[in-house]
Amino acid sequence: MDKRQLFGRRLPLTQAPTGGHSIPALRQVNGRWQCQRCHQWVGPADQLPHGIPYCRHCLNLGRLTTHTKLYTIPEPNQFATLTSSPLRWQGQLSPQQKAAAQAVLRHTQTKRDQLLWAVTGAGKTEIGFPALAWALQQGWRVA
Repeated sequence: MDKRQLFGRRLPLTQAPTGGHSIPALRQVNGRWQCQRCHQWVGPADQLPHGIPYCRHCLNLGRLTTHTKLYTIPEPNQFATLTSSPLRWQGQLSPQQKAAAQAVLRHTQTKRDQLLWAVTGAGKTEIGFPALAWALQQGWRVA
């Protein structure tokens, strides 16, 4: 198997790939089972005849049980680190937008989750530009 097929994926395989690592397909969290492929919770009725829990939520991708392992290989970051920003917006942010943009940038720099909630046309895209530019200059992936 070409190892690139495992980059960023979690696949149930019969043997471990070279350079890969495994995790249990179902993980117990506070007494409940959680699927590590689809992250859904396994219900108490989701059991095989011998009482083995399985994930019914992603069953169409192949059955995962507490006896299954998922294998992955971390995808190497092969993107160039940018020395200047590729973003070319010429507009001006309002004082409130500037404050929001700085907050988004601070959260991005500290790798904290954030929610930018505003009505359509409020400038959410432009508010994100400083954080996007910074992330690209760090060589991070941006989607």
